[in-house]
Amino acid sequence: MSNHYHLVLKVNCTKGWDEKRVLMHWLSLCEIIPLCKRFLNGEHLSKTELDMVYLQTDDYRKRLMCISDFMQLLNQYVARQANIEDNVTGH
Repeated sequence: MSNHYHLVLKVNCTKGWDEKRVLMHWLSLCEIIPLCKRFLNGEHLSKTELDMVYLQTDDYRKRLMCISDFMQLLNQYVARQANIEDNVTGH
């Protein structure tokens, strides 16, 4: 079947990663919120803004280690590529 695949996955731990590393890895997969972009650019942030960055980074860290999130991203990519090849849109 051309629309079938098998994967063997190993989830690496991201606990030792600082916020910038987590954000850079997430940015390689998806967009990040503007506040996190400002943090990566080295802009000065208030204490409240930094707290929000840390909360968002914790969410990104969890999602980087989640096989379900990985599979969703992979399947979305595969579906988009298939739609391009077949010149169709939608589900």
